[in-house]
Amino acid sequence: MPKDRESFLMLRDDKPQQRRRRTREAEPLVGATLLLALLAGCSGHAAESRRVRDALARLNAPGNSETRTFAEEPDNAGMNASEPAPVSIAPDAAGRSAEEPAALDSLVAIALRDNPAIRAADESVRAALAKIPQASAPPDPELLTRTLPEPAQYADGSNYFILSVMMSLPLPEKLDRAGRVALEEAWIALHDAERMRREVAAEVRRAYSRAYILDRTIETNLANRELLRGLIDVAHAEVAAGRRSQDDILRAQVELYALDSEVIDLRRERTEATADLNRLTARPAGTDLPALINLTPRTARVDRERVLAQADRFNPVLLRLQRQIERDRHAVRAAELASWPDLKFGIEWMYQRDREAMRVLPDPQTGMIPEVDRMSERGMDMWAIVAGINLPIWRGRIEGGIAEARSRLAASQHELAAERHRVASRIATSLSAVAAKQELVALFANTIIPQARQAYEVSRAAYSGGGKGDFPAVIESWRKWLAFTVQYHRSIAELETALADLEEAAGAGVAELEAQP
Repeated sequence: MPKDRESFLMLRDDKPQQRRRRTREAEPLVGATLLLALLAGCSGHAAESRRVRDALARLNAPGNSETRTFAEEPDNAGMNASEPAPVSIAPDAAGRSAEEPAALDSLVAIALRDNPAIRAADESVRAALAKIPQASAPPDPELLTRTLPEPAQYADGSNYFILSVMMSLPLPEKLDRAGRVALEEAWIALHDAERMRREVAAEVRRAYSRAYILDRTIETNLANRELLRGLIDVAHAEVAAGRRSQDDILRAQVELYALDSEVIDLRRERTEATADLNRLTARPAGTDLPALINLTPRTARVDRERVLAQADRFNPVLLRLQRQIERDRHAVRAAELASWPDLKFGIEWMYQRDREAMRVLPDPQTGMIPEVDRMSERGMDMWAIVAGINLPIWRGRIEGGIAEARSRLAASQHELAAERHRVASRIATSLSAVAAKQELVALFANTIIPQARQAYEVSRAAYSGGGKGDFPAVIESWRKWLAFTVQYHRSIAELETALADLEEAAGAGVAELEAQP
């Protein structure tokens, strides 16, 4: 009996060691399951994501091509481009400098730096990039447990609970397609950010052109106001000499009052134009913008076919739609893959509590305790490998998803074709407007204004000193000279607006378009 008892105690003391050994044997299975989950969750789109991040960083880099594309041509109105005239602008809450040149290139640079719509577009790119690892990762593993209030009884012990680790493993192509869809969304967001920069820069150009027209009109009207006062003095002299009637003085004074009234309206419009520029440059609405630097008429030596070819490469809206088509192609394939089942894999550990030691009675005839197998007293934990698949049996849902994805792809393709037609129309219209405004600027500067000024001077000389000229003719020639001068500056501003429209439609600046082969 002592020998049997000693064997029993040895077996009982060996149970913790056996349990630890069985646990070590199961560790490779647990490790393999976690490694499989980790590998399935790795995204293969890191390189493309870095390309998007690098492109966004280039957009925000100081002195990048986006800013230079929309920069004003140097040497405006004979001024030194390296020493722009400073203007007094009150610093805003962000602490920006109070000395900023009121030049077009400076305002465009400020808008590209500070406009909140651009900053919002940049954050949308970063948000889209953050979605890529989410879309390409498999579902999280699940840790499950089952507790049995009434344990299952086995010969070697009782089973109280079961612990399991389960995970779903979609087809690798499913995860890849989901990641590619998210990646194309990031490219779409990047092209939206580029489009926003183009739009803001073009809006600044248009607002600047409007303010420039108003500044030059006010300036011309004030100069002509002094000229009209001199004409009134001539009329007074003629009336005092008895050679003219009082009507000439009254007619001149009416023109003077009309000019003063127009200047008041122009200053109101100038305030509105200033508020628009302040909005685009993220300045306080009440920030004053002094008189703007003169615009130097720019030229565009490009033909329509070249601009159309470059628009297909640079226009951010067209590039966005091309990426949108790629996204929808991946979405179609992802919808088709929905008919393939996903693998489910896991392991289970079933804890087995030891059975109480069996008490063996002595043989009544011999008084000896018989030999028994003590193995049945050790609770052996059990392990199981679980595998399965889902059953994609709802064909209506799957086929509906495929049909939806294909229709979205077709819609994107039609949208791209429509946008190409719209861009071609804008480019043709802008090129026509640029050519017309260039001719008008040259015509006003070289022919019309010099002749109108000469006509005014001749009529004024004919009127003064008792000549044969009459005052209505002097007023009429003065009006034409004034109107042609204003139209000259308007044509310069409209030329700049047409160039802004052309650059926005082409997706590149005039200098870039001219440099392309």
